[in-house]
Order: sequence, then structure tokens, then C-alpha cells
Amino acid sequence: METLNWVNISLAILGVAIHSLMKFNKRKDKGCGFCYKYWIKDNVVNTTISVLSTFAILLMLEDVSMFIGGASGLIKLVAFLGGYYNQSLIRAITKKFRDNANIEK
Repeated sequence: METLNWVNISLAILGVAIHSLMKFNKRKDKGCGFCYKYWIKDNVVNTTISVLSTFAILLMLEDVSMFIGGASGLIKLVAFLGGYYNQSLIRAITKKFRDNANIEK
């Protein structure tokens, strides 16, 4: 598993962190500052899902590397984007399942 290395893990974590900070920056109540304890308490489920799905993406990166010819720059890009967009991807998938479940009722 040559694609599961510290560089790709760091890029994925950086992607998750940037996504979370951008989400924090878009909040409606900008009067209060950043409180790490509150953020962890409020986002524990999202953070857990994000970490687990990022790890799954990194595990699948070996297969993706075969399709893109093993180009290390593209693998690093996929690792970063996997960390950045994983919450959006999961949200879109679960929304699709919820919408389908509501239609069938």
C-alpha cells in the first residue's frame, strides 16, 4: 500500500481541516469566537464520519492510482480532494437515500 503514506494522510487531513474551517467561516452567528470544546461537542458525529470516510478513501486510493497511471501528483490531489469533499459527498448520498425513502412512503 504505497499510496497510504504520511504525505497522502496529511493532505487528506488538511482537506478535512480546510473544509471544516470554511464551514465555520460561513456560520450565521459570527459574534462569538472559536471555541474548540464547543466545536468538538457540536460536530462529533460529522468529524467521526469525516475521519472514517477519509480513511476509506485513502484505502481505495491504491485502486484509483491504477486508473490514473500511478502519477504521484494526481494521487496527492485525489487524497486532498477526498479529505475536502468527503462530507459533501456523504451528505449528497444520504440526502438521495432520504429523498427516495420519502417518495416510497
